[in-house]
Amino acid sequence: MLKPRRRGRLAAVPAALALAVPLLAASPASAADPPDIAQTTFGSIFVDTSTASFAVTTGAPATWLVIDDQGRPLAEGELEAGASPLTVPGLPIGQYTLIVTDEAGASDSTPFAVVTSFDGDRDVRFGLNTKFGLPAEAPGSVPTWNPVTETYDPMGTSRYGQELNAALELSGTGGVRDTIAWNQFEPEEARYEGGPEWYDTYIAATAEMDAPTLVILSYGNKLYDVDAQGVGAAPYTEEGIAAYAAYAREVLTRYEGQVDAVEIWNEYNGREAPWNRGPCKADARCYYEMLKVTYEVVKETHPEATIVGPAGVTIPYAWLDELFSYGALDYLDAVSVHPYGFPASPESGYGNPNFEGVGLEARIADLDALVREHNGGESKPLWFTEIGWGSYEAPRGVSEAVQADYLVRSHVLALSAGVDRMYWYSLRNDRTLPAGPGANWGLLRNEGDPLGSNAPKEAFTAYATMTRLLSGAAASGREEAPDGVRSYVFTRADGEQVRVLWSPDGPQDVTLSVADDVTATRIDGDSRALTPDGGRVYLTIGQEPIYVEGDVSDIGAGSRIEVSAPASATQGAEVTVTVTVDSTGESRPTVARLEIEGQRLNVTTPPRQVRTDGATVPVGPGVETTPLEGQAQVYTRTVLVDVQIKHEQSGWLAAEVLVDRL
Repeated sequence: MLKPRRRGRLAAVPAALALAVPLLAASPASAADPPDIAQTTFGSIFVDTSTASFAVTTGAPATWLVIDDQGRPLAEGELEAGASPLTVPGLPIGQYTLIVTDEAGASDSTPFAVVTSFDGDRDVRFGLNTKFGLPAEAPGSVPTWNPVTETYDPMGTSRYGQELNAALELSGTGGVRDTIAWNQFEPEEARYEGGPEWYDTYIAATAEMDAPTLVILSYGNKLYDVDAQGVGAAPYTEEGIAAYAAYAREVLTRYEGQVDAVEIWNEYNGREAPWNRGPCKADARCYYEMLKVTYEVVKETHPEATIVGPAGVTIPYAWLDELFSYGALDYLDAVSVHPYGFPASPESGYGNPNFEGVGLEARIADLDALVREHNGGESKPLWFTEIGWGSYEAPRGVSEAVQADYLVRSHVLALSAGVDRMYWYSLRNDRTLPAGPGANWGLLRNEGDPLGSNAPKEAFTAYATMTRLLSGAAASGREEAPDGVRSYVFTRADGEQVRVLWSPDGPQDVTLSVADDVTATRIDGDSRALTPDGGRVYLTIGQEPIYVEGDVSDIGAGSRIEVSAPASATQGAEVTVTVTVDSTGESRPTVARLEIEGQRLNVTTPPRQVRTDGATVPVGPGVETTPLEGQAQVYTRTVLVDVQIKHEQSGWLAAEVLVDRL
């Protein structure tokens, strides 16, 4: 559980995140050199500390600015030309961006995060797709079995190195989904060498982390069935299917005690997938035959193993209907699909006209109904073994802020609708390619990203916050709330409730009826303890979910304390934030003390009257909050206001300003 606090406690950074780049003493640099920000910790993820540090080199005097994920300027300063350490103390838990700009206008920036260690029990419902099991991306780097030496020639390393375990552990994930490639595991007929050494390494590491691997049994092996080009195909002969089943059995044998669930192929229904080759391409009957034999062979020696499939891309109802009609559900312990609906929101479903307006909840209900129809009225566990939104500069991409919002909202919707496991796609961006549709699905940036190697995206802090607050909490479903507000309740083992609230159509104020203190937490992890004002606390709810820990008896529309600001402003300008305190329904004066980004206002409002006051704040650059190419780029600046009544904080309100970047 996250404790309400403004600053992380000071502590030594764990060895896994030890300094990777030494801080530099001031030294001269070329006047032509633009600013350059170097990391001092892995990924610029700072753990159990309120201080962030960087090594900055600039060829000319420069200024630096830190903004948070709301676009709020939090700290700034100046730098002399040369190489210098830069330390930013006093930061709350959260997601930030450091921007360094020299006097000629050249700049460099990098995202960073301040998080707590994950010290709770990991929850298998929260999983991540990783790529520790894949070969290097360079052509020809796939390790090759050498029949003479009976070893693998060292022709590459894994795409994900083990240094990523530090971020994986901090994410709070309770499981991963990764690959043990058939052609690597069985390089010669019936010889199960296990593949390159990193297979054993990553399987052991995730098991030790208590985030065990769901192994994708993939893909073809040219020792058996091949396509017209001689490439390993989806098994289509009795011999090939028997060999695939044996491979599944041997994977579970090799990793007994570390792996207890395997997924039969991946996206078999995807006709365009390059791994779906040969005469059985996307054929539901072929998949059934492979599944049936594999299930029977595995269960003979590993009766407790969980057999998962078919890992259908989207939720292919017609294809699943055919598959289930053959009796496939008799050979599946869990039904897995990949319900991608990007770029539409989790509540609105696909942009495809056939599915427009159909959100995750309805799609899950339809899938469950289909399973029950073919399973004697009984359900089966439903797993989303891939789901995600890519933050890329193309028509079907979303911004990094929207990716983070949708991450939380999709998990809450799916778990509340009965999904047993979710595996977000994926831990890290595959490549450094801003417009690449397949490149930018991760919680972290790619290791070669100019904005910072393995640097955290907003989705990382959103995922870390979600796992800390919801792990172990049972989904109780959606509850009644004002129009436009969604509220979903989770209940912990000790009976404490956690609500997740958001407003898909934009900000609105709500009043929560509470008897005792509650804690509100934004998706970046920043928290406030809220004490009731006559049984009420006040929040602004927007597209970004907010967690509320504690008992809430009612959610009402509006708030008697409101915050407003101009609808838009130009970058670099200042705006006046107005606070209105309504005491028309009160029998005593309301003494409200408000903090607006370091400025304090005292607003005393007599009974049955209304008072207003305001403060001026800088707009700053704002943050991008809409999809990129194909839509107007929109930048927003959120002003957060802490509200104290009777010396206790009772509200956490916000005003949103559109930023015009001229």
